[in-house]
Amino acid sequence: MGTPGLRLSAIRTAFTAICALLALLSFATRISRADSAAFDLAGPRIQMTVTRAGKTLPISDVPHLQPGDVLWIVGIRQASL
Repeated sequence: MGTPGLRLSAIRTAFTAICALLALLSFATRISRADSAAFDLAGPRIQMTVTRAGKTLPISDVPHLQPGDVLWIVGIRQASL
């Protein structure tokens, strides 16, 4: 059957291990929820287009540039108030 003191010691050890695991998981979730590094820089708007085979496309429609593509980059300044 075992001694009550030994059983109590095993329960304490298991409880301590579970508490340590929960503390570690809590810390890990805080790190994963950290603010992202996204930021917004103030400056001119940029418009980019790609001309491919005589067709002009927005850069968002061109997943990969190919030899012969013509890339147009235009900075658009906004009037300051």
